[in-house]
Amino acid sequence: MYGSKLGPEIVALSQIATGAAHAHLRMNAAGSASAWLQNWAWIPPDHSLISWTMDPSLASASTALTTAGTLYAHKLHIPEATTVTSILMHVITAGVTLTAGRCFAALYQNNTLLGVTADQSGTWNSTGLKTMNIAGGPVAVAAGDVVVGVWFNGTTGPAFLRGNINIPNMGIAAMSNYRFGIANTGLTTTAPNPIAATTASGFPHLIGLA
Repeated sequence: MYGSKLGPEIVALSQIATGAAHAHLRMNAAGSASAWLQNWAWIPPDHSLISWTMDPSLASASTALTTAGTLYAHKLHIPEATTVTSILMHVITAGVTLTAGRCFAALYQNNTLLGVTADQSGTWNSTGLKTMNIAGGPVAVAAGDVVVGVWFNGTTGPAFLRGNINIPNMGIAAMSNYRFGIANTGLTTTAPNPIAATTASGFPHLIGLA
């Protein structure tokens, strides 16, 4: 790091060696950078992921997609520009009689569709971790937020691993800022573009991006 001007004075910061990935700087009593510290919390790169809706260790129950053709939206932070290849979710209870060609996950940024997975009707009908590649290959995302939307058609939607359903949007008042929401209805084979305004939902599914 280098010196920077604060008011009328120049504060000298000594240059220190490059830190490890995902570490952060510790400041000494004089306000100068003194060392790199490893993050104390587990973060997505520790799991070979770009981002997630929550730490997987906090997901302890499941909630099914209840209404066919409805987009369930989940917001994730993207720390820096990158490419996304796949969307990961974990099916706890398999969907029943899912309609072929009408079950998907989609990725959005700035309310613009970036990519859609292949049909998941033959995947969400069994349990386990599902790594759903975006059809056509990786898509570029900018630093900021993205939204993953999922929808199903069939008799009973799959139940995905999730976090706390009681207050998933605690402290978030604006619809555009909801971490977890419900948006478009009547979906079948085509992802909406853009997403309709969302209402708050209690569907805080665990989602990872890789």
